[in-house]
Amino acid sequence: MWEELEKEIKLYDECNYLNLDVEPILGVGNKKAKFFVLFDSVTDSMNENKDVEKSKEYEKLKVIFNFCEIDLNNCYFTCLDKYYSKNEKIDFEKRKYAMSILLKELFIVKPEYVITIGENILNYIYYYLTDRKDKIDILKSVGKIFDINNMKFVPIYDIEHIGKLDKKKKKELVEILKEINK
Repeated sequence: MWEELEKEIKLYDECNYLNLDVEPILGVGNKKAKFFVLFDSVTDSMNENKDVEKSKEYEKLKVIFNFCEIDLNNCYFTCLDKYYSKNEKIDFEKRKYAMSILLKELFIVKPEYVITIGENILNYIYYYLTDRKDKIDILKSVGKIFDINNMKFVPIYDIEHIGKLDKKKKKELVEILKEINK
């Protein structure tokens, strides 16, 4: 099934909304993982290194996960948008196809928890799966587990914001990650 999914990402224009001449950044890690780590889109670092696991975001997340004793071998890392778009804003409708691909990834991996990195991806999934338009505030959401369509979503802050958090917010982040790792 993985090969078919990867072929679908590479072949269909719906995945590459902006028709960019770049290779997609595919998900990596344990395909039977407990933790499905989801970034909103491909970052500069992921694009430069052509891999999520070689990016600076992954390296920062690795430090946090190691501190919380989350085994990286029990994680699968991916992005909703598989193609680098250099800060181009992609609208809700165009991302629907990417969401169908993501749902296939979730179906195959069957994780216990989906760790969403940042507010944008959390809200997109929330809108997509519930048809509700109210916005979830990431500052009030870290430390909580959201049950959306029988999937457990654990939001954490964008990687670049974690270093700027006060002690209370960092503690909330660590506590929820340790809790889901029990």
